[in-house]
Amino acid sequence: MKRAQMEMIGLVIIVILITLGLLFITIFAVSGDGGRKIFTQKGIASSTMSALMKTTIEDCDEPLLSLEKDLLDECAQNYEFIKSSSGYSCDGKNSCDYLNDKINELLEDTLASRGYKYQFESELIELGSKETKTIIGPITNKGGCPFGRGNREPSGPFYLSAGGRQVRSQLFICG
Repeated sequence: MKRAQMEMIGLVIIVILITLGLLFITIFAVSGDGGRKIFTQKGIASSTMSALMKTTIEDCDEPLLSLEKDLLDECAQNYEFIKSSSGYSCDGKNSCDYLNDKINELLEDTLASRGYKYQFESELIELGSKETKTIIGPITNKGGCPFGRGNREPSGPFYLSAGGRQVRSQLFICG
């Protein structure tokens, strides 16, 4: 009889310990989201940038142009002359102006609609030089992501070779 009571008390103690363990795990999982928020912002920035670069456009004079391989390449190669001529015409605009508007629209529909602050820009880098020229952007919402303020998580730079030059595109999401 006493042995059965001891076993029952042991089982009750084990159940109480398991319940307390699960309670502590739940409390830490719910309250500890600081690191996860930064990871999430970086992941969202990277996946949004990747999706943006793989987007195809249908509103141009040629069907299904790639945002990165066709339009951004065209903008970078002819940046100095783009105001007078452009290989592609999209909604009556040259490739650089169209990209500014289209990227802004895409980011508004995705990130801004979910309440994220962001900043996007593409810079033209002359090979053998450290000079850069911003060719797209900066495209921002809610004041963008000023350098050195708060959480500023980059997507990581996306590079594109364009006729002896490089284009570095980057998206920042900030909290």
